[in-house]
Amino acid sequence: MEIIVDKARNIEGGEGLVQHINTVVEEALYAMRDHITRIEVHISDESGPKGANKGKQDEMRCLMLAHLLRHQPVSVSCQEPKLHDAIHGAAHKLLRLIESTLGRVRDRNPHADPLLATDDDVPI
Repeated sequence: MEIIVDKARNIEGGEGLVQHINTVVEEALYAMRDHITRIEVHISDESGPKGANKGKQDEMRCLMLAHLLRHQPVSVSCQEPKLHDAIHGAAHKLLRLIESTLGRVRDRNPHADPLLATDDDVPI
C-alpha cells in the first residue's frame, strides 16, 4: 500500500508530519491493506492565511482517497480545528467506507472474495 501525502503551502511541517500521517494511515487501515493499492492524503488549512479570518476558528481539512483493487476509488474528508484530529478522523472514516464497500460485494455473493470481484460485481 503506497501512501502519497500532499500538503497545501499554508501547512507547516516537514518530513515529521509526513511520517506521522503515514503512521496514522498504516495503523488505521492495516486490516484492509491487501485491498488497497494506494492512498492519497491531501491536507490544507481552510481558514486561509493567518489573520485573514480574525475571530474564526482554524479549519484543518484532511481528504483521503483510497485506490482499491478491482474497485472504483473511494474518498472521505474530515474538517477539525486541529490537523491531528482531522487526519485521525479521515483515516477512521476511510476505514469504515472501505469496510462498507467491500461488505456490499460480500453481501451480493457470500462466497466471493472482494479481491477477485469483477467490475460487474462492484456496486455503482
